[in-house]
Parts: sequence; structure tokens; C-alpha cells
Amino acid sequence: HLFRAETGRTVRQHLLKTRVDAARERLTSSDEKLAEVARQVGFCDASHLTRAFVRLTGRRPSSFRSRAR
Repeated sequence: HLFRAETGRTVRQHLLKTRVDAARERLTSSDEKLAEVARQVGFCDASHLTRAFVRLTGRRPSSFRSRAR
């Protein structure tokens, strides 16, 4: 309750945003496959990362990667 009161987000929401932000950084700085990026930032697989990525950014990771370059 304290975390949400201080940040306006739950711990789970904060962790998800942190993981997606880390994935965004890796997508722009490497040519690693999406499944590998997902594992590195704490998702169980690429589809889980994709769902979270779309929910938070409104774009698919592949679309994000192609526009970031």
C-alpha cells in the first residue's frame, strides 16, 4: 500500500514498466532475437513480452525496433 501511495503504481505495474523499458533499450541497441531479449529482461517468452509491450507502448516490439533504427 505504501509503494502505491508513493508512486501511484503497484509494485507489479512498476516491475512490468521497468522490464518493458529494459526491452526497449535492448531492442534499439542489439540485433538479438526477441525471445532472447524477453529472457534477459525477465519475461518467460517472446509472446509475454509482446503482450506487455503492446499494452504499455501501443506498438509491437518489431515495429518499435524497425522505427528506432
